[in-house]
Amino acid sequence: MLRIQKATEEDFQKIQSILNELDLDHMNQDLDKFVVAADKQKIIGIAEISEYENFSFIYSFGIIKELQSKGYGKDFLSKLLKQLKKPVYLYTIIPEFFLKNGFVLTEFIEGLPPRSTEFCSNCEPDKCAILKFN
Repeated sequence: MLRIQKATEEDFQKIQSILNELDLDHMNQDLDKFVVAADKQKIIGIAEISEYENFSFIYSFGIIKELQSKGYGKDFLSKLLKQLKKPVYLYTIIPEFFLKNGFVLTEFIEGLPPRSTEFCSNCEPDKCAILKFN
């Protein structure tokens, strides 16, 4: 059974490894804002969550490559969204996964973080979708 928990200092090396594997690394990551998904004591997924006044924002979300397309991402996202009490936004170049899991395309609203290489090392704003989950 997949367990979601706040990352601990002991998790940071594995988080960094997953970020590198999935090419999700960016220069402003705050490892203190990460949660991890663990299956049988093994970290298989990560998410960086920032809380703003009126919404939550997911900066980095991913499942290790060997377990992608096996339902773990859907399970992780579902459990994570149940924990977040405000509307949730994210930027992504792979919107299909999130759209299948309850997110909708939306427009930029004031207060969202900028789409830039500061938050995504391979940022291409015209390829980056803004998604929202209520």
